[in-house]
Amino acid sequence: LAITVLIAFTCEIFAGDIIHIFLGPKWNHAVPIFRLLAPTTLGFAILTPLNGLLAACGLVEKGLKIALITAPLLIVGYSVGLHWGPEGVASGYSAMMMLFTVPIIAWAVRGTPVSFQDLLRTIGRPLLSGIVAAGTALGLEILYGRLLTPIPRLAVGVVVIFSVYFWMLLYVMKQKRFYLEIIRSIRNTPSADEPLVVSL
Repeated sequence: LAITVLIAFTCEIFAGDIIHIFLGPKWNHAVPIFRLLAPTTLGFAILTPLNGLLAACGLVEKGLKIALITAPLLIVGYSVGLHWGPEGVASGYSAMMMLFTVPIIAWAVRGTPVSFQDLLRTIGRPLLSGIVAAGTALGLEILYGRLLTPIPRLAVGVVVIFSVYFWMLLYVMKQKRFYLEIIRSIRNTPSADEPLVVSL
C-alpha cells in the first residue's frame, strides 16, 4: 500500500509528462484517462490484501460474496459513463471504486481479528503522506513547470514527491522502524533453494 500510494499520486500529478516521455506526443489525448484511472490503483491496493485476510480466517465465502457484489458495481460505474466516451468510462469506474472501498473494508474485516479502526489507521499514514507529498510536488511544478522540458520536469517532480513522501512516512508518521523490520525480515527469509535448518 505504501508503494502504491506513492505511484498513484505520481501518476496523477505527472500524467502528462509520463505519457509524453514513454509513449510519445501522439498519445497525449490519453492523459485525462490515465489521470482519471490513477485513483483506482489505491482502491485495489487497499482491497486486494483483504482477500488474503479472509482466506486466512476461513471466510472464503465472504470473499466470494464481496467479489460478486463489487464486480456488478464496477460494471454499473463504467456503463453510466459510456455516454461521455472514454473519459466518462474512466470517471465512472474510478468514482464507483472510491465510493464502495470504505464500506467493503468495513464488511470484510467484520468477524476478523483486524478492526476497522486499525485498518483505517494503517491506511491513513501512507495516504496522508501521499497527500502532503503530492501537494508539495504540485505546488513546485506550478512554479518551475514551464521553465523545464518534460524529461527534467518529470525527474525533478519524482525526486520531490518521493523525498517528501518518505520523509513524511518514515519520520513524521514514525514508521521508519516498522519498515526497517520488514526489510530485515525479507533479507533473513531463506530462499526455496536453501535447506531449512531447525535447531533443537
